[in-house]
Amino acid sequence: MRTPYLALPAAMLVLALSACGGAGGPSPAPTAAAQTHTAPTDTPAPATPHPTPTQAQDSDPAIAVQVSTSGAEVIQASGRTTWVFFNNPAADAVATFTRVFGVAPVVTDRPAGSETPPSRVYDWSGFSVIDGDGRTISLSDFVIDVSVAAVGGVDIVAVPGLHVGAPFSSAVLVEDSDGGFPGLGLAAVDTQAVDPVDVGEAPGTPLAVYLAVYGSPSGAGPIAHFTAPTPNWGD
Repeated sequence: MRTPYLALPAAMLVLALSACGGAGGPSPAPTAAAQTHTAPTDTPAPATPHPTPTQAQDSDPAIAVQVSTSGAEVIQASGRTTWVFFNNPAADAVATFTRVFGVAPVVTDRPAGSETPPSRVYDWSGFSVIDGDGRTISLSDFVIDVSVAAVGGVDIVAVPGLHVGAPFSSAVLVEDSDGGFPGLGLAAVDTQAVDPVDVGEAPGTPLAVYLAVYGSPSGAGPIAHFTAPTPNWGD
């Protein structure tokens, strides 16, 4: 039986993170006026230092990234949000998350596997954008995989309010996939139906994509990582 739930609205998530003591973004850098001192007239003024990635952030920093089957919602301290959808170019996602986390990702190339094409992985200490060769079978341009609860003070959550390290049983409780995946240590949440014709499959085939949450097959222990979007078909 499916268990209904609602994704957390951005404003509610901001309040929840604040109440729980979630890490906010960095404070704005001191103004240039506050750092200026008078130099002798015959001495060249010191060069203005380039801002560090943290200093370059504005006064409304990101405090959370909420991942769903559709994409990732960047939530700022003010409650404003920016969406990164999976059907957008992977390069746009990489640029957005580089700004959000304030650092460039570590980039590695993966060879093709038995069920996966070659891909380039952009990783921010456990938050990864996986850009495969061409679009996935669900027509997304990239996949997000998360194995940490936060990156540089930015909380990483999965719809509906799950995070790495939380009890895996909490994901099992809200699993909404028909039949689930017993014994695989996987809970499918935020399931969305897919028109089979749109992805080149036979009409009437029951296809869907979901956010896959991984933990122990026993259902005990913590959430280890989560991935989206994940199709329920293919090799």
